Amino acid sequence: MHGHAHYHYHMGRFYRPWSSGFILVRPPLGLVVVNIPLGSWIFVSAGVTYYVYGDVYYRRVPMGYEVVEPVRAASQDYPGQVEVVIPLLDVYYGPDENEEIIAQVEEFTILDVLGIAPGWLYVSLPDSEIQGWVKEEYVTRDFERN
Repeated sequence: MHGHAHYHYHMGRFYRPWSSGFILVRPPLGLVVVNIPLGSWIFVSAGVTYYVYGDVYYRRVPMGYEVVEPVRAASQDYPGQVEVVIPLLDVYYGPDENEEIIAQVEEFTILDVLGIAPGWLYVSLPDSEIQGWVKEEYVTRDFERN
């Protein structure tokens, strides 16, 4: 449990109750787990050690491992927002087509860019707590802002 939300954890993935089952979600920042998933790798930035699994970053805390912001920043030559240019765009758990699809967004949807990886953008979906990865080739930075 984190805040008022219940989360289930299985093999490095987080799920929440949804309809009559469960839906794959990104863990909320601040959530603490007792153990990090097998297959996690270690990343050191500015002298701080992070443990990374998929695209979830953890930092060691007295109670276990806390979910923290990914260590990356949006590229300076990339805008804060992009627009979807295909009818239906898959949003992935990590920057790889083999990762699970966690959401889909329709054409003309405006996404906030939170970070980048080669060929991928880490985005936040509008009116949602969902964050995930989209392929850069299916969005544009050239759109009319209202």
